[in-house]
Amino acid sequence: SDAGGAAAAAASSPRGEEEDEDSILMRRKIEAQQTELKRLLDTFHKQQEQIVKLRDQVFGQEDPNRRELKKQTKERLKDSEQQVEELSKQLEASEHTSQRAQALRVQLRSTAGQAVQRDQVLAEMRSMFEVQEVEVAALRDRLQMALADLVGLATRRAASRRCGRGSPPPPPR
Repeated sequence: SDAGGAAAAAASSPRGEEEDEDSILMRRKIEAQQTELKRLLDTFHKQQEQIVKLRDQVFGQEDPNRRELKKQTKERLKDSEQQVEELSKQLEASEHTSQRAQALRVQLRSTAGQAVQRDQVLAEMRSMFEVQEVEVAALRDRLQMALADLVGLATRRAASRRCGRGSPPPPPR
């Protein structure tokens, strides 16, 4: 139904084509963001699993001969935690951007609906104006005929006054 609404908006509004393109571009951007969000989420989960494994290695190895291995493991754990923190920030930013894009999409739909309504009102007003123009033209024609009748009547009366009362008035035009 969204595609039908967009097609109706495009058909009734000169800006409809632009709005449809805007909707398509916005939808593509949202889809790209959602794909990126999924990728980041997958990476985030993998990093969490790696952190759990590294913690198990760190806390499970208390052998004094393996201190270097423990140190390296701790460094890897620290690096992984930093990566997870960075991914969390990216995920949060991506979610925020996705929310903003969704809000813009809603606003765009609302604006398109308002444009369609304005176009309908404008079309109704034009139609009423055309009907009014026809009515005014008809009234002007009737006014011209009435004016011509009045001029003829005034002319006949003036002629009848000049000729006297006994003579018949001139024939009507």
